[in-house]
Amino acid sequence: MQGRIKLEATTGWGEVIEYEVGQLERQFATATAEDFGPTLKESKDILRQFQSAWTEKNVWLSDCR
Repeated sequence: MQGRIKLEATTGWGEVIEYEVGQLERQFATATAEDFGPTLKESKDILRQFQSAWTEKNVWLSDCR
């Protein structure tokens, strides 16, 4: 199974901008209960990517005003 984590931002003028900030892939045939959520490392990587995308988009939007 594959999962994607996306950031969706809507500008003041209604434009929707979407960023994919992470992906998770699991093999459920051999999965245990602990395998269903993201690991701590995956969570930190996703948060880092989210923060980077959010900051980049806010800087870009402030330049468009």
